[in-house]
Amino acid sequence: MPFTKINQSFYRYEITYRILNCDKSEEIRTDRLDTDILYNKLNFWNKKRHMRDCERKVISKVIQDGRISRLQILQENFILVSRYICRVN
Repeated sequence: MPFTKINQSFYRYEITYRILNCDKSEEIRTDRLDTDILYNKLNFWNKKRHMRDCERKVISKVIQDGRISRLQILQENFILVSRYICRVN
């Protein structure tokens, strides 16, 4: 039986950051955001723009907590999530 293999791999944005609260406590968090960037759509000329957009989405969600006095990004990157679908012809 012949089949076709369809690549639906996408990139997940992962960020690690340090939060300093108003009460001088500190914590390190890691968040993930599934993006709609497909496998062959992330290139060196648009990677920085996509990273900046994802960073804004995550940071805007985090700063809604009013106790945060400072936020420092420690690490951020895109991780490829492999996803294939096989269809029988």
